[in-house]
Amino acid sequence: MNRETKVRTAYTGLGQVRMSTAPRTPATPWWLCLMLIPTLAATQGDVTNERVLAEAGTGENWFLKGGSFRGDHYSPLEQVNEDTVVNLGLAWSTELPIPDGTPTTPIIVDGVIYLGGAYSKVVAIDAGSGKIKWTFDADMQSAFSKRPSLSWISRANRGVAVWGGNVFVATADCRLIAIDADRGQPRWTKQVCDPDQGYSISDSPYVGGDKVYVGNAGSESEKNNRGYVAAYDPTSGDEIWRFYIVPSHIPEENDTPALRMAAGTWTGDTLETVGGGGNAWNEMTYDPESNQLFFGTSGSARYDYQSRSPEGGDNLFLSSIVAVNADTGEYNWHYQTVTEDSWDYNATMNIVLADIRFDGKDRKTVLIAPKNGFHYALDKNSGELLTAGKYAKVNWATGINMETGRPDYDPAAEYWNAPDGEKVYFWPNFWGAHSWNPMAFHPGTGLTYIPVIDLPTEIDSQGNSEDVVMVTEVDGQPHAPGKLVAIDPANQVIRWSVDFPLPYNGGIMTTSGNLVFKGNAGGEFVDYAADDALLAHNTVVNSSVVHIGIADELFSAARGHFVGACNATVLNNTVRSYRAGAFGITIDRTSATVHGNSVCGVVDAVALGASPDCPYANRSACLNASVLSGNHVAKVCAAGY
Repeated sequence: MNRETKVRTAYTGLGQVRMSTAPRTPATPWWLCLMLIPTLAATQGDVTNERVLAEAGTGENWFLKGGSFRGDHYSPLEQVNEDTVVNLGLAWSTELPIPDGTPTTPIIVDGVIYLGGAYSKVVAIDAGSGKIKWTFDADMQSAFSKRPSLSWISRANRGVAVWGGNVFVATADCRLIAIDADRGQPRWTKQVCDPDQGYSISDSPYVGGDKVYVGNAGSESEKNNRGYVAAYDPTSGDEIWRFYIVPSHIPEENDTPALRMAAGTWTGDTLETVGGGGNAWNEMTYDPESNQLFFGTSGSARYDYQSRSPEGGDNLFLSSIVAVNADTGEYNWHYQTVTEDSWDYNATMNIVLADIRFDGKDRKTVLIAPKNGFHYALDKNSGELLTAGKYAKVNWATGINMETGRPDYDPAAEYWNAPDGEKVYFWPNFWGAHSWNPMAFHPGTGLTYIPVIDLPTEIDSQGNSEDVVMVTEVDGQPHAPGKLVAIDPANQVIRWSVDFPLPYNGGIMTTSGNLVFKGNAGGEFVDYAADDALLAHNTVVNSSVVHIGIADELFSAARGHFVGACNATVLNNTVRSYRAGAFGITIDRTSATVHGNSVCGVVDAVALGASPDCPYANRSACLNASVLSGNHVAKVCAAGY
């Protein structure tokens, strides 16, 4: 029976979708699946370059946040597909000792799930049983007594990296900690930035080439800091190299060709007074083939270009993708996405490496969908712009000039020129059309899948603004504030799009089983056919879902409220049971608190099983969500058949 005869049209909160009506096959007992999990390796957390390259194609582990060195959030597993996905069911449930949840993709190595979360707490979980093996607490609460301002950003910690028997976690007060992957005991701690100068860290470390790479936040601190990325020795924690993203106002400190080049692109007193910023606060991708590290950069504390650099200049390396030598940190190339940024359009979103055919030629590319609403394909080795196209509503630029690579600016978004008393809407909003929730790329379909926030900012000429405005109608037509967009990077044509009634939905994972998995702010874990967006499966989890990853055996997912955004679903003080496959899902939920248009709620996690016959031993996928305030319980669950 082909897919068209198995689907029906339905109207839900997601809009018009087609849902599978295929009957479920009898469920194999969950304990049979769990018995098939392989024996744990002698060395826990044994991740190396050689192993990632050799095994990432099997899907047996999820070594890195993006799954592999390509960072594409793609799993080669195909046992879970359009026909079998309806059989997912609960296998285990474990309460996490992380009060405010986890906004990260878990790392899964040899049957152990390594999960970081709020306050830089780390948990190792047996993927077969859900039993917690160990926990680690970085004691961030003690740091609040000295620096209360760290309370918020410490809740947004986005997880861990695993390498060479260590689990690496960073803290909001700028510590990098190596933890023994087997016992959960700290091996070393290094201070890698200065919180007194406005630096902090919210993201996970990254690994590759026998190095640990760490960025930082703080571009808006106005404490004269300069964002940088640094590499550290995984055994000792010693710094190997450091790359500053913006120049210093002191000429002698601009001691590399890249910094001297960048210094000539700034005017005015920004570097001397508030600092250039540009911090790489989210995501980077290591490429062993070219021995490069790719990362995106943010903006400056002075959003307005005219006040930041009154006599012109591109203000390098703000709002850019930067490629450096992974061994030395030396500059290779950059591409600036917004040359005169006045909208805080960071380029710090996740970076994907993909092989794509352009005009009959195969090219090795870097793909990124920054905040600014354009999706870019760049040559991996040179930074040459290959294609660029809109994935969301955009009115700050009409397009990207393919000869110069620079935006063609649209006066419609020039709020600084608005008449007195009038306000301007610019699209996308200050927070961007795409944030830290990862996009994914499917090498089979050749499509990029982007979680889109399609909303504007309202602002006047003095900079008084409503950063994100909820809009459901544009020019008299219905408008969806949230979307899942599938775009072809070869020509930047949107192949399909799914509308969501709420913005700030989950990150994406795609699989060889022709599926795209996503959680949404409405409390649903949904999956679509990767080629044509047919709704394959829909699980109600009653808590918004933010991130996804996958490994072999248990197909796991986390769920919870992402707060730091807007318009999430309000939770009630209830405990509810649901059926998924052959097993009931019990969801513990605490009361949620509404703060303005945001919701603070509970995080639960769910792991969903493989297929009815479960012939493979370790299939798991992990999806995560974040709660950025409140005192809530986090739970992780697994499902089987």
